Amino acid sequence: MPATVLLDPAVGGQHLQQAIDAPAWHSLSAPSSFYPRDFEPGVLLVEDRLDAAVVTALRAYGREVRLADSWSLGRLCAVSRDPATGVLAAGANPRGMQGYACGR
Repeated sequence: MPATVLLDPAVGGQHLQQAIDAPAWHSLSAPSSFYPRDFEPGVLLVEDRLDAAVVTALRAYGREVRLADSWSLGRLCAVSRDPATGVLAAGANPRGMQGYACGR
């Protein structure tokens, strides 16, 4: 299958797997959906695989950036469908032992 069929413009032109494999991050500023609904305003948690220059730049803007272990944040799988061709593309998360995606 040609690589161009596997591109999804919704994720910046990256294949879904490339986007899922990128270093993950999340904000601790919003209350957790799980009890006890903890939150830490102004704190950003990023995987330590994120480019050090990006972390430095975020900190220069006054953000508190905490490093998490590589491949430790989030669980995600995704499937896209090209409406013109009907071709499906999928990506699965290697984090947390989740490694599958399917669609039909």
